[in-house]
Amino acid sequence: MRGELKLTGVNVSIVYPPDTDTPQLEEENKTKPMETKMITGTAKTWSAEGVAFEIVQGIKKKSFAITPGLEMKLIGNLHSLLGPGINWYMDRIIAKTRRSSILRTPHKGKATETI
Repeated sequence: MRGELKLTGVNVSIVYPPDTDTPQLEEENKTKPMETKMITGTAKTWSAEGVAFEIVQGIKKKSFAITPGLEMKLIGNLHSLLGPGINWYMDRIIAKTRRSSILRTPHKGKATETI
């Protein structure tokens, strides 16, 4: 779409917003899996105004990828280099969270699984 519209003078942007303090995030947090909470728990939650400001700045610059915040900028710009490391880190968090969850969950006569 970006390529097709560029010749008409229409710019297209894609936004990778961080967790944003909105009613949607509040609802999402009620059912978010523990693994996801552990992964997103280290990043700061942005205000809606802060994210909107970054989006407007990106649109003014005619940026294709708008990535508010340092973490998103690094991931957006260096994803090919950082991808394997990020995946390894996320996998470790998920495995640790699941191990912890299995150890805390009472098992009623069922064999426990060792990870």
